[in-house]
Amino acid sequence: MGYYDDDYGFLFYIIGLVAVISIRVSIRVCIYNLRSSNQRAQRGAYTTIVLRNPRSREHLQDGYDEIEHFSAFTDDSVALDLKQKVKNGEWRSIRDTLVGMKVNGRNNEERGSYIGVIVDEIEKTWPRDRTQEIQSFCSFLDQWVESEPEGNSDCFLLRAKAGVAWAWHARSSGTADMVSRQQWELFRERLHKAASDLKVAQSLCPTDPLVYSIGVPMGMGLMGLTGGSMEGHIKEEYLKEKLKKDTQEPLFYEYHVSALQYHCEKWRGTHEIMFNYARSITSQLPDGHPLWVLIPMAHYERNLLRGGSVISYWRQNHVVQEVEQAYHHAFPNEMAETTIQATAPYKLSQEITCRNYFALALGYSGRVEFACRQIRLIGKRPTSSPFYSLQFYKSYIESLGFDANCTSDTAILTAENVHVVPTTENAQAVPTAEIVRAIPTAGYIPVVASEIV
Repeated sequence: MGYYDDDYGFLFYIIGLVAVISIRVSIRVCIYNLRSSNQRAQRGAYTTIVLRNPRSREHLQDGYDEIEHFSAFTDDSVALDLKQKVKNGEWRSIRDTLVGMKVNGRNNEERGSYIGVIVDEIEKTWPRDRTQEIQSFCSFLDQWVESEPEGNSDCFLLRAKAGVAWAWHARSSGTADMVSRQQWELFRERLHKAASDLKVAQSLCPTDPLVYSIGVPMGMGLMGLTGGSMEGHIKEEYLKEKLKKDTQEPLFYEYHVSALQYHCEKWRGTHEIMFNYARSITSQLPDGHPLWVLIPMAHYERNLLRGGSVISYWRQNHVVQEVEQAYHHAFPNEMAETTIQATAPYKLSQEITCRNYFALALGYSGRVEFACRQIRLIGKRPTSSPFYSLQFYKSYIESLGFDANCTSDTAILTAENVHVVPTTENAQAVPTAEIVRAIPTAGYIPVVASEIV
């Protein structure tokens, strides 16, 4: 008698086989769903929302044909002149321009913005190969040091700021598993050299607030790194005390925007510390100050690490109230709310950034008309923070009823778990969960101890 001669035995065999196959298929489906869920979480939660649905799309009337990221220095004669001097290696002319800003009474925030322009231009000379060794990351800065052995604070500020960017150039914007051991070693080495340059700048001019504003992102980079003695020297608490005690500019814009990032949970802070910092600074502000941006910026950062939809966070009563109150402090009257106030490029950059953050926060919070007023001013020139990609901005303004020439009629808001704030106009979206570029004023990436190879 064969094994399958018994009809019942054969039936039981078939049932068992089907059960085994079903279990295996169920396991594979569960694994697939888990992987898909993780991939969606890494890419960012996608929420389809129509915030305003007018009968016809409203056109942005700003005179531009295409949507591009905003830059206050595109047509600025001083910035264009400095860029050319960097290309030609004319350090004496650069020195004279920066000294002239001090002599002519231009404030340090303006001077700092032009130092940023110089560093951005220096970065364009670096090799694409991140680990390629070159004789100097900026030869004309070396010549400047050699020619003025007594030291020049502007020279060392430039070396420090460019040196930090040089360190992150080696490290890259990739996640930890994408960074090689050689990249980590270069990152560590270059950061400590930049910190040494910053210390020289401080010794030459301890009252210069740029020393402390440059120190904040440098301290963020040094978090988690070992083998150096500079970490304690540039903790944010130390820098803030020095800014308050040694300078006449305790509300220095660049410093506090960077410091908010320093206290974010995705670095080594907490949501509570971040909000306490934002509220402590804004409690000191007069109406109309650009640092009111810290409130929507803090809520934006808070929501990046949340699960669930964007709207579920922004529509909470306390969030709506705080964002709207800060908005009315930032733009205290109808003229301030509906017209651009700044003329100087550095002030314009601060104001437009402020308007962009409020435009996003107000729309998400349900204060759509306020958001639309800001979008009409922003037009086709959003800032790369918070609108890290042009498609994100297009989708967002479509949801508010504006015509952004998007292909779909319904906007897809994709900002929840993705956050990038580059220093260049070539934005990249990187999942927050995998460590992101997150400093509004500089292209540095959060580093945690577990990332160090």
